[in-house]
Amino acid sequence: MELAMDSYGGIALRLGVAFVLAGLVGLEREWQQRPAGLRTHILVAVASALFAVISGAAAEGGGDASRVAAGVVTGIGFIGAGTIMRHGNVVRGLTTAASLWMVAAIGVACGLAWYPAAILATLMSLFTLVAVDWLEEDVLRRSGRVQLNLGTDPERDLIADVTALMNRYGAEVVSLKYGPVRRHEPRRLSVRLQLADKTAQAQLCRELEELDGISDVQME
Repeated sequence: MELAMDSYGGIALRLGVAFVLAGLVGLEREWQQRPAGLRTHILVAVASALFAVISGAAAEGGGDASRVAAGVVTGIGFIGAGTIMRHGNVVRGLTTAASLWMVAAIGVACGLAWYPAAILATLMSLFTLVAVDWLEEDVLRRSGRVQLNLGTDPERDLIADVTALMNRYGAEVVSLKYGPVRRHEPRRLSVRLQLADKTAQAQLCRELEELDGISDVQME
C-alpha cells in the first residue's frame, strides 16, 4: 500500500482544512458550554480526515476503502453517546452529539479533498446552530410557550432542582441550556417550557427565586 498517494503537502492541506472547519463548529459549542467543545470537534474532524486519507491509500493498494469510512461512522456513535445526558424527563446533549457526527463527515470530506462539500456543510451547521436557535425562540413565543432565564450560582448544577419544581406545576420542559461562565456574574440557565395553567406562571417564578442558588428569574 502506497501511503503517499498525494504529496505530503496535499495531505497536510486536507488535515488543515478539517482542523479549521471543525474549529468553527467547535467554537460555537465551546461558547455554549456544551459537553464537547473546540478540542473535541477538532480532534474528531482531523481523525476522520486522516482515516479518509488512509482509506484512499488502501483503495489504491486494492483494499476496501468503504470499511474505513464505516468504522468512522460507528466510532462517532460511541463518542456522541457520551455527550447525551438525562435529567429527569429532559434529555440534553443531542445537538452536540449531532454536531460531532457532522464534523466527522466534514473531516471525511476534507480527507477526500471534497472541499466545496465540506465548506458548505460547515456553513449549514453554523446556520443551524446559531440562526435556527433564534427562529426556534420566535416559534415558541408564538405557540404560547414560555422561556425563563435564571441567574444561577456558577459553582452548582441546579437542573435537577429546577426541573423538579417545574414538574410540580405540571410544566412540560422543552429544553434547558446553560450559558457561558463570566467572572463575577451569575451563570444564566435558559429554560423553555409549556405550562398547562398559564395563571401559575407568576407563582412558579416566585418559587424559583426562592430556590437556593438562584439569584434572579426573567420571563420572556
